[in-house]
Amino acid sequence: MPIKLEIHPEKCVGCRSCELACSFKKTGVFSPSQSRISVTISNPRTIMYPVACIQCVEQSCVKACPVGALRKDEVTNAIVFDRDICTGCGLCVKSCPYSAIRMDERSRKPLICDLCGGDPECVKWCPTAALEAKRV
Repeated sequence: MPIKLEIHPEKCVGCRSCELACSFKKTGVFSPSQSRISVTISNPRTIMYPVACIQCVEQSCVKACPVGALRKDEVTNAIVFDRDICTGCGLCVKSCPYSAIRMDERSRKPLICDLCGGDPECVKWCPTAALEAKRV
C-alpha cells in the first residue's frame, strides 16, 4: 500500500535527527548536507520545521524534468530518481512549490526523498513524531 510523509511542524524541536538518519541511510555518513530532508529555522528562537518531499499530487518535479529522470512509483507513492539519466539541470529543484528538493553541491544531482522504499528512516528516528508515514 502506498504511503506519504506527513509533517507535523508544531511537534518539531529542531534536533535534526531526521537529517542525520536520512544522510546515513542514503550515503553512509552523518552529513545534513547529504540529507533528503532538512530542518528549516524561520525564527531563530522558536519556529523549526522539517521540509521534505511530500509526494504531492501536482508532481511538478516529474513534469519539469526534461529527460525523464523522475517518476512516481505506484507501489510506494514516492518520487523515484534515476541518477544515471539526470543531467543536473536543476529544473526539478526550481519547480518544487514546497522547496523540498535541493541540489547536492558535489554531484550536481538533486536530493529528493524516495520514502526509503516505503519505510522512511527519518520517521523512525524522530523523537517527537513530527514526521509520520501515512498509508494512502
